Amino acid sequence: GGGGGGGGGGGGRGGAEASSSSSARPVLVCAASNVAVDNVILALLELQERGGGGERGAGDRDGGDDVDGDGDGDASPSFESRRRLHHLRRQPPPLRIVRLGPPAKASPAVRHLSLAALAAATPAGKAAAAARAAAASQPPGALGRASRERAAQLEEEARRQVLARAHVVAATTVAAGDEEAFGGGRGRGADAETTPPFFPFVAVDEATQATEPSSLIPLILRRATSALLVGDPRQLPPTVISREAAAAGLGASLFERLSRGGEGADFGERGDDEPAASLSSPSSSPSSSIRPFLLDTQYRMHPALAEFPSGRWYASLLRDGVGEAQRRPPRGVEWPLDLRRRRGRGGPPPPGSSSSSPALLPVLFVPCDSPEQRCGFGSGNIGSGSGSGSGGDDAASSSPLRTGTTFRNDGEAAAVLSALSSLLAAGDVPPSEIGIITPYAGQARALRAALGDAAGDAIEVRTVDGFQGREKSVILFSAVRSNSRGSVGFLADGRRLNVALTRAKRGLIVVGNPETLRADGDWREWLKWWREASGGGGG
Repeated sequence: GGGGGGGGGGGGRGGAEASSSSSARPVLVCAASNVAVDNVILALLELQERGGGGERGAGDRDGGDDVDGDGDGDASPSFESRRRLHHLRRQPPPLRIVRLGPPAKASPAVRHLSLAALAAATPAGKAAAAARAAAASQPPGALGRASRERAAQLEEEARRQVLARAHVVAATTVAAGDEEAFGGGRGRGADAETTPPFFPFVAVDEATQATEPSSLIPLILRRATSALLVGDPRQLPPTVISREAAAAGLGASLFERLSRGGEGADFGERGDDEPAASLSSPSSSPSSSIRPFLLDTQYRMHPALAEFPSGRWYASLLRDGVGEAQRRPPRGVEWPLDLRRRRGRGGPPPPGSSSSSPALLPVLFVPCDSPEQRCGFGSGNIGSGSGSGSGGDDAASSSPLRTGTTFRNDGEAAAVLSALSSLLAAGDVPPSEIGIITPYAGQARALRAALGDAAGDAIEVRTVDGFQGREKSVILFSAVRSNSRGSVGFLADGRRLNVALTRAKRGLIVVGNPETLRADGDWREWLKWWREASGGGGG
């Protein structure tokens, strides 16, 4: 297995090399959510666009929440990603990728790679469509039934042909167990020999967010002989709604179980003010053959953005693969000066930085003491204080019923929108590269409503949990919780803070009540870091 730090951003993404042998088995790539699966496919397509893909073949396409949170089926790639992929729809991708699962659950940018779309474009798929059309025009009876049976056989044949020629098959961990998708009639007829009955190599992305049973589906049912698990144990774990299941240990991922039992990783608990344990220290099971591997180079963030997460959660082991010149703080925000750099305490400037100009700190904390408001989680009336259920702030639930309560903060929402207005007026960052994240679904809905349909289509507003694995040039974060009790709810989970701090590439703006946030150890340390780095009094 393999693992990497979540601050790593792009460090863990790689490409699959297309096999020149038609008998080679395809690689099965899985993730727990549809969004994560689509992100892998987009990364592969972008890698190909830069010249890193495999050969082109004749069979290519022709044609939350914090758990208070959002589902995974409605997220879409940024405008820039769609623009870069536009021409790929007009020419076959060199790497033959097949996306399993219902096309409606896939991002529009990768829907043309769904098994259904690719199978429909084959001769067998076209013949199946003709057979179904013929069946529809016939009266009920044996003739129509025969046409439908013929159509079903042709559709199965089309799916087998597409999968037999695939280099990469991508699916959620659950969809990897769909026998019908993998050719439910396998074993009947000569075409059975061309159907991949198993996948010797299975890769599971975002493996720390997948429950252990879901991770085992592709590994066992697809008979993997080797596997790669990529994830970050310092970021959010699987979502487990059932208390009984969590008590039975199903709240831990397979990645976490293997890491705890393997060599070279100590992911133990720590106190509020303790830094993360070394990720390379030996564990209590030296006899295990599994050794986690830290992807220690991050290619996402401005070096200053990676500094605190690296020290707090990754034992300062993360290295920067990009310099300040590649991640300049955007115009439109009065970023503070990096006082440590001015005093000569920040060490040598990173590669690509200019020593002749003062270094800016691309992190801004905006103090706001506007009080929080409790609101209904399942009600369309965001301002309603009613809610069915007793969940409250710590009732992290992704149930589709969305019962219980959540929180919003109108003062923080106004501060976020003011900063957003300044960013947009400067014109340095397109709206598609700006993200607004918050721990609470109530605040996310309030911000979407305030933005309106036009802006909301371009600017992504999601909960922290719904944004894990994503990135934007600029992130605006609303902490929401603001009270005299020092109650921060599930903001107290440092993994959630880690996700929030590592989504931005060029700049991060945090809006929150410092007095409330200081009640949590991780937040207290981050506020201390920001105050020392910027000289800011609000932290």
